[in-house]
Amino acid sequence: MFTRSIWNAHSEKTNFKTLDQNIIVDVAIIGGGITGITTAMLLKKSGLRVAVLEAKEVGRGTSGHSTGNLYVIIDQLLSPIKEKYDIGTVQKVVKARGEAFDLIAENVRKYNIDCDYKPQSMFVYEDGETDKISKELEITKEADLPFREVRTLNLPGDFYRGMEIPNQATFNPLLYVQGLAKNVEDINCLIYENTEVREIHEEETAVVLNTTSGNVVAKEVIHATHTPKGIEVAYPIQF
Repeated sequence: MFTRSIWNAHSEKTNFKTLDQNIIVDVAIIGGGITGITTAMLLKKSGLRVAVLEAKEVGRGTSGHSTGNLYVIIDQLLSPIKEKYDIGTVQKVVKARGEAFDLIAENVRKYNIDCDYKPQSMFVYEDGETDKISKELEITKEADLPFREVRTLNLPGDFYRGMEIPNQATFNPLLYVQGLAKNVEDINCLIYENTEVREIHEEETAVVLNTTSGNVVAKEVIHATHTPKGIEVAYPIQF
């Protein structure tokens, strides 16, 4: 059964053109989701000429099917990172996610992107059958992440113990990516929709990407798709 993202019902129609010629850029980015468009924005700021190649429509892949929740911990919480690495790595992950979080908030303000961005707390809790929350509370404290322990919460079902992490947020990820793309597109940041990359050829001084409607020659290539699909690589490429 095909499921349709709720964000598709609250988004705009994009009109980025399809590649119809051969072009030369500094960096080619495969994928027009939040990763690809953000990367294009940052590379453009650094003075590079970039091209984003999206097989379908900007933001309507993995980004447009995400939860719309923004938080500095990961979906499996912090204990798996601590168990595999150490508290220093946990802190680095939280810091990196916080910087990404801040960048999104800055872009929303700077470009006045109407994406229902709303700061709010995140709640993590359990019903008490395993008491895993105790470990999460301890690691969250070690990581110096602000939180408040919660003993009661007005929710249906059993509640044992939890925590509130303030200053997280929700947003419409599809509207955000579409709005960001519209604001960063120009002669130095080319964005193409319905342009599927079919083959990648690594040559001595450049990489050539064969698409369904034209070729792109670039010094560097960034693969910004969630799961690479249907791409035939002529030579192994070191990214």
